[in-house]
Amino acid sequence: MTNIKKLVFIILLFMATFSYAGELWVLDSGQVKRFDSDNGNFLGVFASGGTGIQDMIFGPDGNLYVTDITSVLRFDGNTGAFIDTFVAPGSGGISNSRGLAFHSTGDLLVGDDVNSVLRFDGNTGNLVGTFASGLNRSTGVRYGPDGNLYVGNHDANVVSRFDGTTGAFMDTFASGGGLDHPHHFVFGPDGNLYVGARDGDRVLRYNGTTGAFIDTFIAPGSGGLNFAFHMAFDSNNNFFVSSIGSGQVLRYNATTGSFLGTFGAGNIGTAGALLFVETVPEPSSFFLSLLGLCLLFTKRKV
Repeated sequence: MTNIKKLVFIILLFMATFSYAGELWVLDSGQVKRFDSDNGNFLGVFASGGTGIQDMIFGPDGNLYVTDITSVLRFDGNTGAFIDTFVAPGSGGISNSRGLAFHSTGDLLVGDDVNSVLRFDGNTGNLVGTFASGLNRSTGVRYGPDGNLYVGNHDANVVSRFDGTTGAFMDTFASGGGLDHPHHFVFGPDGNLYVGARDGDRVLRYNGTTGAFIDTFIAPGSGGLNFAFHMAFDSNNNFFVSSIGSGQVLRYNATTGSFLGTFGAGNIGTAGALLFVETVPEPSSFFLSLLGLCLLFTKRKV
């Protein structure tokens, strides 16, 4: 192998193994708290306002939208500064906003304790109408890999699926396996659906294409899990679950489901919604490290 080829090999190996940073954001009674997803170190409060814990999501405008019981708040996606109350309190009959998703048109969809998913204009926040109906208390709201909308049908103990464009009911996607009172769920890196079972204190896994029950991914009470509320995967094979009954965020192996430890201990009061935010290393540190490798290689060659 020539020296140039050796150098290229070293650079490629370095880039392949370079660890990209990421943060886990926790919605704690109106405060969006930032944590290093690898070690759980508290990095500070990103945004603050209201008392919500249910859900948060980045919008197509790059800003952060956060549930606040009967309304939805908007924060600057870069600075965390409060922008406005995007959805006014009680608009459309909201009594407890639980889940957020953005339609392909940019409109905001809100799952609420009412038996429907409400649609709000993505520019003004004004009520457009009912997007999906026939639910028995809607909770978590997420678009799936197939482009359709999945909704936690809380009191029916199922996850329902609706056409992602029209809101027409499609089917009961996930049920059984001990699923009870689903609040939130997430599609994992394996494409499967992970759903928290409230009373069972566990996380269930379903086939992401067919909805068939696969297994109990997180065993009942594992690591002290009490009311599996919200979930998030990071890029380093971690699976986080907010245990709202114990006020903790718990970390599990994203492949096996084995308990790894309590996350962010001492800095979380009410463990609400979770959001993994992937970041990249500072360019200066990346290139300095790369330069160091090149110099080391050159020195050895001499």
